[in-house]
Amino acid sequence: RNHGGLQYLVNMLENPGRPGSPISGQRTDLEVSRCAALGLWSCSSSRKNKLALLKTNVVSLLGKLLQSNDEDVLIPVVGTLQECASESIYQALIQSEGMVEHLVK
Repeated sequence: RNHGGLQYLVNMLENPGRPGSPISGQRTDLEVSRCAALGLWSCSSSRKNKLALLKTNVVSLLGKLLQSNDEDVLIPVVGTLQECASESIYQALIQSEGMVEHLVK
């Protein structure tokens, strides 16, 4: 939060395998997204971090990953959403993004 780490994790969700990035070609995009979601899950237990994440598009990015069939990706994505859903603003965002259907499957 203080040094841009949250935004970096969100950027990894958005652009997991940018050409020229140090991880490009070494890992699959899905694996990079999984690792970013794991990092966000760890950080999302803090209320200050959850509020800082509101300034990003993390909810819509996690919503896209919710479409995955890969359980290794789904676990940290759902965990992050669960942590964030303790704040009412996130509950509204999750509903407005149409994620409830995917979460209860």
